[in-house]
Amino acid sequence: MHFVNERGGSLVNRITLGYVTLAAALVICTSFATAAFAIIQEVRSANLTLGSDQVEVSLAAASLHAHGVPFRDVARILEIRQPLPNIVTQVLDERNNVVAGPLILPNSGNVILENFFRFRGIEYGIPGGYVREVMDSRMTFAAIKSYALFNVASVLIAIVVAWLAARRITIGAVRPLLSTTVALNALADGNFEIAPVTETDGTEVGALVAAFNRAAVTVAAALQVRDRAQLDIRRFVADAGHELRTPLTVIIGYLDALRNGLVKDGAGTERVLDTLLAESRRMRNLVNDLITLARLDRRSPSEPALVRLREILRDVVEALEGSARDRLVDAGGDAAAFVDASAVHQALRNIIDNALRYTTGVVMVEIKSGADASVVSISDEGPGMSSEEAQSVFERFYRGHRTSDIEGSGLGLAIVRQVAENAGGSVSLVSSPESGTTVKVSLPVVGGAVGA
Repeated sequence: MHFVNERGGSLVNRITLGYVTLAAALVICTSFATAAFAIIQEVRSANLTLGSDQVEVSLAAASLHAHGVPFRDVARILEIRQPLPNIVTQVLDERNNVVAGPLILPNSGNVILENFFRFRGIEYGIPGGYVREVMDSRMTFAAIKSYALFNVASVLIAIVVAWLAARRITIGAVRPLLSTTVALNALADGNFEIAPVTETDGTEVGALVAAFNRAAVTVAAALQVRDRAQLDIRRFVADAGHELRTPLTVIIGYLDALRNGLVKDGAGTERVLDTLLAESRRMRNLVNDLITLARLDRRSPSEPALVRLREILRDVVEALEGSARDRLVDAGGDAAAFVDASAVHQALRNIIDNALRYTTGVVMVEIKSGADASVVSISDEGPGMSSEEAQSVFERFYRGHRTSDIEGSGLGLAIVRQVAENAGGSVSLVSSPESGTTVKVSLPVVGGAVGA
């Protein structure tokens, strides 16, 4: 797979081309610099040779002239005398006529060669005229031409090698990006169970891959939470509908009986009305519990405050009927908690109501104070429950196997758990058929724990 940018080009090819261009530019610049350095060195050597040769040529010309050698013969002698193979000599008379040597010197009029590389040569007088000596660059540039052809081959080889090496390096560098792209496409297609992208280096690409891995884990976890929440909602709606259907069915049945005149005597009518009232109250209590759970699920704004749990417990006890209140045993203790007092009131009321409903014995309530949390323990002497039942007792609409004849919706302890968790606390239950059931509610004593 190619990593393609928004313009449709391959990022691998673009980076590789950049490497190749850089390598070719370096080879070409190095070749030009090497050739220029060689030319400059040769010119410098020639100029030094010509400078030192001037004295010798002048003395030789003067000696030949003193011995009566004609100027033309002197010029020919000087022409064939070459201090270096690439030195060209031109001899002119006093009228600037070329007597020996080429009519036009090499490099004549070439501004770049004369000024940049300083192909200037020297000029000095001799008896009867003067001598010009310059370097013939044709030999130098012939060598440079061969060198240039060699460099062309070198550049081509460098481009091929640079392309292969740069592509290998680039593919290795962007492979995590390619893997991340594949993973992102999988996420876009709805596959949220992807393996993490592997990246071990500490480069910016590694940081990007690590960030993607964390994001992928977070997204997968969030979707799992969403799926569980949707499942809970569907189950909640189904359970709520089932619980509401029973009293509605009874109410509709009795109303049909009254309407059709099936109940004729006063005692029967009174029994029907009592049943209708009881089922209506049951349905009202169920709806109230559902509204409470919905409010707790939304974590509706409340105003927690530091309250005394003894005061909340006293209000709960005062709301009980006389017979139920007589079965309640206060084991003492007091503590403070930073909570929503009304929510905790309902939670304690639900636990105590459950305990009184499922046992005919006494129910003991105790409050203990701790460094980080305050604990309310409520124990009964009822039949208890098995370990399987104890694990599910805080689920919504859950009712034990032996509770079919006891009024309830299975939402009481679910409300307790939600209240404790919203306050930043917890709830636990210990139960056995031999020793009854104990429910402990742990509540925070500082405001920072609320809503944790």
